[in-house]
This record gives sequence, structure tokens and C-alpha cells, in this order.
Amino acid sequence: MVGNIDSRGEYLKHILCNMHASPFFLNLARGLENFNGNKDWLDLYVPLLTPTPDKKQVSSKDLQPIRENPHISALQTYLQEPYLILCGCGGAGKSTFLHAINLSLAGGCLKIPGLDLDRLYKEEQSSEEINANPLDSQPMLPLKIDLQDITDLAAKTNWRGPFSLLNYCDAYLKEIGLEGFISEFHEELQEMGIQFLLDGLDDVAIHNNNSYYRVLNELPEFIHIYPKSRVIIAANGDKTNWEQNKYLSGFTVAEISPFNNMQINRFIQRWFEYFIRHKVVDENVSSIQRKNFHNWIDANIEHFQLIQNPLMLTLMVYINISEGEFLPETREELLEKAVEVLIHQWDYTDLSIAIKKSLAHRGRESESLRVDQSELLRRLGQLVYKKTNDSHSHTGLYKFTFINIVSDLYNLNRYPNLIDDLLDKKLRVESGILNSEKPGVYTFPHQLIQNFLLAYHLLENDYPANLVALFLSDPQRWQDVLLLAAERIIRKEPKRVWELIEMLYMKGSNTKAGSWAGYVASKILIKVDYSHKEDGLKVLPQVQRSLVRVLENNSLPAKERACAGVILDKLGDPRFRSDAWFLPDDPFLGFIEISEGKFVMGTREEDIPHLIEDLGIGSDWDGLTLGAMLSKEPNIDQLLHEMDLGAGWENQDSSILMHQWYKREIPQHELWLPTFYIARYPVTTAQFRAFIENSGFQPEIPEGLNGFSNHPLSHVTWSDSLRYCQWLTRSLLTWTGTPQLLKSLLADGWKVTLPSEAEWEKAARGPFGSAGEARIFPWGDEFDPNFGNLKETGLSDTSIVGCFPGGISPYGVLDMAGNVWECMGMDTQFVGRG
Repeated sequence: MVGNIDSRGEYLKHILCNMHASPFFLNLARGLENFNGNKDWLDLYVPLLTPTPDKKQVSSKDLQPIRENPHISALQTYLQEPYLILCGCGGAGKSTFLHAINLSLAGGCLKIPGLDLDRLYKEEQSSEEINANPLDSQPMLPLKIDLQDITDLAAKTNWRGPFSLLNYCDAYLKEIGLEGFISEFHEELQEMGIQFLLDGLDDVAIHNNNSYYRVLNELPEFIHIYPKSRVIIAANGDKTNWEQNKYLSGFTVAEISPFNNMQINRFIQRWFEYFIRHKVVDENVSSIQRKNFHNWIDANIEHFQLIQNPLMLTLMVYINISEGEFLPETREELLEKAVEVLIHQWDYTDLSIAIKKSLAHRGRESESLRVDQSELLRRLGQLVYKKTNDSHSHTGLYKFTFINIVSDLYNLNRYPNLIDDLLDKKLRVESGILNSEKPGVYTFPHQLIQNFLLAYHLLENDYPANLVALFLSDPQRWQDVLLLAAERIIRKEPKRVWELIEMLYMKGSNTKAGSWAGYVASKILIKVDYSHKEDGLKVLPQVQRSLVRVLENNSLPAKERACAGVILDKLGDPRFRSDAWFLPDDPFLGFIEISEGKFVMGTREEDIPHLIEDLGIGSDWDGLTLGAMLSKEPNIDQLLHEMDLGAGWENQDSSILMHQWYKREIPQHELWLPTFYIARYPVTTAQFRAFIENSGFQPEIPEGLNGFSNHPLSHVTWSDSLRYCQWLTRSLLTWTGTPQLLKSLLADGWKVTLPSEAEWEKAARGPFGSAGEARIFPWGDEFDPNFGNLKETGLSDTSIVGCFPGGISPYGVLDMAGNVWECMGMDTQFVGRG
């Protein structure tokens, strides 16, 4: 049964009339004349994408390792998944998507043409195929909630159990003057279900706010009680973090993909057309500006990651069109310009105008209270910094009261009558630097704007000590603020950045906070010209060592460790010797002794079902980037022929296919091998490049030399791999710096070559008689995406060798699982799935 049409209709109209909760790009568009939010918002919206979910069936195409997952629309992901976490970085479009769903469902319930899911559906069809029309049933009643509002209210009450969310709904309906709709809302929740849209889930907040624990812990039971409802949560952070979150185990996690070229072009086109329609620019000028903008994108590929972020692209396009030919060099410069635009918009809001008029009536005594844009910017920074000390505002967008605004921004404390008068007017602010999401409560339009203002303030107050102290207190929370501050100081006062870098690397240690300090110091260092400056050359060795510690102590998440590896590649990786063909800098040039003796080889037949359930093809093959310790692209058709799968294998269930794969590894048996030595890491691009440069050899796949120097070599043929081994054998024999034991082994007929399958497996598994001698993985029997570069790790590319110290084998060999394919010597037909 649907609630009374009057009260239900009033609730739906409230959603459509309250555009203050709109996404950031509408906050900018609102500055235009004749802006019609409900009519115009979809004119600017560009559909978002998420990676395609894992397939349950496989084909020969599915077996090929891939560099980039195909994508489907975020709308289709939403339609398919009743309980969904939509995650991504700041500015990825999470809140915009929730806003789109909220308005589309509200418009659909009210049967407003052009403002419903049908409009979104048609938008998606133009770029993505959607399999099922979502319009076959009555649109669900939506409720969009800021999770911070729930947790703030829960912290002040004694709510317990699964009804905290429902209690919040009741409180919200009372607040917006629809208390009479509460019972009908409960009835619709029970009989038809509600579409809950929860915004602002923050992984940092979960670790610092007990109210978040309570709300998240109650969600599964709430869903069980009201199974017809749907829940979508917008969350900061990457997919891997949320998949491992114990409070949300029943939710599907999808990560919003960065904009691709098609989305970027479509987005730019829509904004320019929108500005022409609103007569901000004429068509001829717009054509020139648009061409110049595309030329700038093509010429500044280093900014592509910035351009792929919808929020950053919004700012670029908006400022470029409305302010002329401005295009940023850094994210910080872009945000500074955006803040200037938003402060300018703020000057024309009802609240700002009312304050100015009230001050004008007070004549000369109010002159000292007037503020220009630069002073307002300073006071905004002070306002947001003061809020960091509020125990209820650790994360997310801070909320400010009306008293905060008039006291801290305008110093009106001495005029209580004026404050009361302004309060009585209940002025709403829907554009500018601060927005009123509800009467008397104000927020910044986006987290990045708030972070910029914090950085601005901290640079003016006890820099860099205060900034570094805050960062070390909670690195994940303060990292973005610190990096924005660094970008600004580099642009404004470049000499002062060395104070910040030096203080960070001095804090570097084996503690988690110290690892973060070393990592962030390196991110700042690569933004400056350190190679010819005395300060840069002085700190460079310290920062390099800090990055090596980051890799070795496993204290940072995999994505940050991989990023640290890329930075170490740029700064120079001290683990390798440039005078020894970039072999590891240790007494035996990276070769590890594997003593003679028995080990357990192969797989037990009774373990195969468990392995298929845990791994399967989707968890192993698809996640490995093509390449190897010394690799050759595997011929999948030939490999499947050797497995003798028979005709029609392409349509077989993946479990049947994987059973055939594992059958070649049974029975598990003991095997004795003589002593051999194996490289600590897979062969790197730098090592193979040294071979090419010193020998003059022309590789069959020269593109393999284009990878990062300290990543494993990829795209190399098996025969070229053997030629490298032969060259290295000769070079080590004749080089005066070869360690004596290694030289004597080579003189005695030993040679560098590819390992046999048995040698590889022993090096990965460990000796007979060791704990876990029949282990499934080099580290043990339990699958862990933090111990290897696997699909579930979420890197989607190769990573620096040694990036996963938790995955080290009993012999001390690294990267034996994940990262790249590894091919072996002549005694085996198969490519190892490392």
C-alpha cells in the first residue's frame, strides 16, 4: 500500500525543491542566470562507469591476462545490486550519482516527464548497453541521508539495535515538517521497501568514530527486518578496503572508474553547450576555447590523472569558460581559483547581501567589520581549522552553525540584535563557498575545498611543525591536506619546501606513522627539481632509504607501496647496483641458495575443490599482468590442448575447467633436488635493458623495455629470456667485481638459466620437514591479497619487485605469487602462474 498521496507527494516535492544537497557541479552552475536545477541538472551529468563484475563462465578470451578491465555503467551496477557500496576517491562522482538516483526516483514517483530513471536509462544507452529496462516496476520511494547526520544524532541518544536508522528517518521527517507522513513511511518501508541512499561513508571515520561502528553494525539486521528495501552507500577509499570490511560483508563493492577519453570529451561538450545556451559565451568564442582546451589536454599528458577526476575536470572547464584561458599547473592552483570563484558567488547570496545591508545601516562603526576576498579566505581557513578540534568533526565535511558564520567570518558578536535579526530570516545559501544543507547548518561544497582551506591556514601558522604534527597524528586523514600545502609552497615559496621534506624524512622510521612520513616526503620531492639543488641532493639518500623501509616493513596498504615503488624508480632504487647491470646490491648479487634435499611437489587431489572455490580462473588468470620473471606470452589454445579438455570446453563451467588444470599437479609427491641458486626478485626491466645496451642485441618485443626500471620485465619472448641468461653468465665470468663464490661456481660449469618447474616450486614452497611444507602459497595456506599483486589486490598493473614482503617464501624469495607470469626451463611445457 502506498501512503496518502498528499503527504507522500509533499515529501517527494521536498526532495525536488531542496537543491542545496546537490552535487558540486550544480553549485557552480547555480551562479548562472536563469538556472533551473530540476530541469538542467541532467544536461550536465555524464554517466559514470564501474569495472565489470567477475564472470561465472569462461572462454578462451577470458583466459587471456588483461591490462584493463571492461566496464559497465554505474547505473547498471546499481540496478543489479540491492546492497551496494559505491566507492572511489574524492571528486570521483559518488555523491553526484546518489543525487541523480534520488531526483530520478522522486521525479518518477511524481510522474514528471524527463526527470525519472527513464532519462538516466536513455543516457546510459547512448554509451553503455543495459540489459534490463529498469522501468518495469513502480519507482521506489527514495531517502538520501548524510551518514554524518545519523552518527551525530546517534551519539546524542541512547539508540541501540537495528532501529537506529528508522529512528533517524522519523527525526528527519519531523525536522522537515512532515511528521504526519511518519506512519505512512513505516508502512511503505514494510510493504514496498525504501531506496536508502547513504552518503559520506569514510574509512578513516570508521576507525575514529564509535557511532560509525554502531550504524554499520546495525545495517545487516535492518536489511533483514525490511528485506524489500535497497541500500546504496557512497564511500571514500578504494574497493579492496571495503571488501575486507567486516561490518559490510553483505554488500557488493564497486569502484567508480576514472573518466575515460569518451567521458572527458562528452563532459567538455556538455559544459560548453550549456554555457552557450545560457549566453555566457557566444558560439564562436566557445568553439575556440573548446579547441584550446582539448589542445591543452593533449599537450599535458602528465595532468591526465587530474583530468580523469570529474570534480577536477568540472573546475577546469567552468573556470576556463567563465574566467578566460586559465588552465592549471597543479591541483592546488586549480582549487585556489575555484575558491576565488566560490567566494565571489558567496558575495551575491541572500545571507551575504543581508549582512552587508545590515552593516551599512550601522554607518561608520561597521567599517572595521568589512572584509575583502583575501581576508575572507584567511578567515575561512581559520574557521575550518578551529573545527578540527571538535570531537564530532574528525572526518568528512565539517558542519558550521549560523553563529560560526557571523562570529568567525564577520565578527558580529558585538551586535546580538543583528544576529537575531539574521537568524529570524532563515536565509538559505545554495551557492558560493558555504552552502546551507538545512536551515542554520552550513558546509563547504566538497571535501577538497575544505582540505585546501586547511592547507592555506596551516601554511600561515607555525609551518611546517604544526602541519607535520597533524599529519603524524593521523596520516590517512591529513595526507591530502599536507600534499596540497606542499603544492602551494612549491608554487609560492619553493625554497621553503625543503623545511617540510626534511622534517618528514627525519620522522621516518619503522613505525607506521614514520613509513607514511617517508612516503609522503618522496611524493613531495618528485614535484621539485631536486637533482641540481644542494638541499635536494642532501635529502635524496634519506628519502630513498625511507621508501625502501616502506616496501620492507609492509606497514602501508598495497596501493601506497606500489606508488612508493614508482617514485623510487624516478628517484633511483638503492637496492640495485648501477655498476653491476642493476643486480641487487648484496654480497651475492641477489642469488639465494636453495640447499639440496627433498621437498613436497604438486597438489593433493582432495585439495582441488578447495582451491577452485578459493581461487578459480577469475581470481588468478585475469588478475595477472602479462609478463614474467623472464616471460613469453602464453599460448592459451595450445595450453588447453595439452590439458586435453575436449570439444566444447569454451562453454564449460569454470570449476570443470580449473579441475582439469589442477589435475596435472597430482599426485602430490616428494622430490629430491641438488643445490641451486635462484634470484631474490624477478628479472627487472633495468636488468634486461642493461643486457640490450651492453650487448647490442635487438629484442623481438622492444616495447618490453618501456616499463618502470624496478618492475619485473614484461613482454619478452622465451628465446630472448635465454639469451639474457647466456649473456649474464658470460658477463659475470669476466667481470672483476663478481663475488668469488659466484665466480668459482660459474668457472666450474654452473650457468644462469631459467628455473625448472620443480626448482621454481621448491623455491616457492620451502624444504621438506619445514612448517607448512605442503603450503598452497609461498606464505602459507590462507589467501591474502596483501601478500601478492593479485586481481583482488586492486592494482591492475605490475608493481615494483619486493613490494609484497608478506608474500616472501621460506627461502627468502619474493614475488613468487602474483605480479607477472613466470615461464620456466625446457623441462616443462607450462607457464607458471606466479
